[in-house]
Amino acid sequence: RIAVYYNSTNWSIAQILQTNAAAISDNSFINYGSSIFIDMDDNEAVIPNGVTIQENYTDDGINYNKPEVRWDTGLTGFNFSRLVIANAHINASIPINITVPVILLNNTRWYGIEMNVENSEFNVSGSSISMKNFTINSPKVNITLNSNLSGANYLVINSSLADVSLNSRLYSYNITITADSSYIDASSKLDGTGWGYPYWSGPGYRDFSGNAYVGHGGIGTNSQTSGSRGRVYDSVYQPHMAGSSGNTRGGGIVRIHSNDLILNGNITTDGSGGGSAGSVLITSNVFNGTGRISAYG
Repeated sequence: RIAVYYNSTNWSIAQILQTNAAAISDNSFINYGSSIFIDMDDNEAVIPNGVTIQENYTDDGINYNKPEVRWDTGLTGFNFSRLVIANAHINASIPINITVPVILLNNTRWYGIEMNVENSEFNVSGSSISMKNFTINSPKVNITLNSNLSGANYLVINSSLADVSLNSRLYSYNITITADSSYIDASSKLDGTGWGYPYWSGPGYRDFSGNAYVGHGGIGTNSQTSGSRGRVYDSVYQPHMAGSSGNTRGGGIVRIHSNDLILNGNITTDGSGGGSAGSVLITSNVFNGTGRISAYG
């Protein structure tokens, strides 16, 4: 573990990123320790490399429920003015609550079970965050430069400005964006393909003699037998349900509520293989762009 505190420094971000706190065996990466650089005057922190955030545990009779050996505050306990995380791998087995402005840079990878963001700025550039449950409440949300955000159960963004650009992706069973202004550029995507109901389930799923038939907006059929049908469900005017699944997953749900939406990229909730498509619901005062919407399956 490495911790550096200072009031002024001539070290650049690039130099800080060379800090190494990782476990190596036979020239192979095993896991990250932790490293943090803290500017005491400006109350800002930079985390290179990575850190493991874990629950209390006991190993060989030793209780590791101590602040000095675990990072369990979910970032709220630090109370920084700003937090920069660059080139880091972070694994969290407890819910993370972020209340400070955060910038994720340079191929940062963050994995965990739950993240709740309540801050003034949330910027992700060239990085990935993968959670089961993911909520972002921030006036300014920028997801750019080949970034990927996913929430297995849901991904919710509430913002004044939501910008998804430069070949970035949002993935989830249920993507919901509520913003004054939303922008999805031509290289980016909101993707619910294959994120629908678990295998062999959903309102449109029916089983006949071991064969799966799945419907959603239309009747589900099987090319081998014409007499069996998957069920129709959900609303024409307010679609809000995921696609049903057989031996392949249906599509997820994408909902956008925005005063001004520019869609130049793609929104897809296709079924994977034989799964039925999910749903897309957009409500916008001004709806412009050159993009594409697909719910195929």
